[in-house]
Amino acid sequence: MTESKKHHVLVVDDIAEIREALVQLLRFKDYDASDAASGTDALLAIARLKPDVLVTDRDMPRMNGERLATDAKRITPGIKVIMITANDVEAIRDAATIAGVDRVLEKPVLIEDLDAAIREVLATAQIQK
Repeated sequence: MTESKKHHVLVVDDIAEIREALVQLLRFKDYDASDAASGTDALLAIARLKPDVLVTDRDMPRMNGERLATDAKRITPGIKVIMITANDVEAIRDAATIAGVDRVLEKPVLIEDLDAAIREVLATAQIQK
């Protein structure tokens, strides 16, 4: 990947205001960011867009963050997944790890913390190549 190519981040949350705010903040941080309102929409977007990073809410109707992470990694094995949750991070860490989640962040998440987590998972991806 060349330095000039922006990393693509797909944001998934069933709450439009959160989703749209995160996309705008990520664009401000110089990411190519897009969004999806559900796990199903996200899987279609992942197949089409091949994002570098998936940022997803944990608690969504019909498909939770762990299920989305598992399915996303089947479609795009190299995708990095960051899950955001209002739940206790330690209580869900094992299930998230089994699902293929690379990082779990607690709500409310600061854009600086999300940016740092994205950079961290992307750096891990570079090391693994």
